[in-house]
Amino acid sequence: MLRFNEDGTITNLMTPEEENALMERIIRRNAYEDGVKTTAISMIKEKIPLEIISKVTKLSVKELKKLTVR
Repeated sequence: MLRFNEDGTITNLMTPEEENALMERIIRRNAYEDGVKTTAISMIKEKIPLEIISKVTKLSVKELKKLTVR
C-alpha cells in the first residue's frame, strides 16, 4: 500500500507481507459475510421467523428484510 507525500514522493505504508495479510483478512471476512447472508436467505425461504434468523446469524431484522427483497 502506497501513499503520496505532500512533496510528491511515495511512502510505503505497509510491507508487501502486511498488505497480503490484510487482503487475505478482507477476502475471508467478505466470504464469511456472504455465507451468513446465503444462510439467512435459505432460512427465510423456509419461512423461519426473522427474529430467530436474526439471533442465529447476528443480522438485524432490518438487514434480513432487505434480503427478502432480492
